[in-house]
Amino acid sequence: MVRKAHYIQTGTRNIEYRSMKKFNRDSFLSELRQQPWENVYHYEDPNVMWATWKDLLMNVIDRPMHHLGPGESAASDPHGLLMN
Repeated sequence: MVRKAHYIQTGTRNIEYRSMKKFNRDSFLSELRQQPWENVYHYEDPNVMWATWKDLLMNVIDRPMHHLGPGESAASDPHGLLMN
């Protein structure tokens, strides 16, 4: 016996993906070095320190994200030009 669950999808579905085809390691490391990492030490609460550190890192990591809206596919953007 197979039970199938049916879910009603609400809203649109957006997909984020990261193309590593044009990744520049030196540029990435340079951007990491330019972050104000010393700001982490301005807090005493380890949870706030972690959140600050994570935000600094994710600001650099999330820069090259590609966003696909409804009806778009990665195949329709073969050169990775679809960046918002």
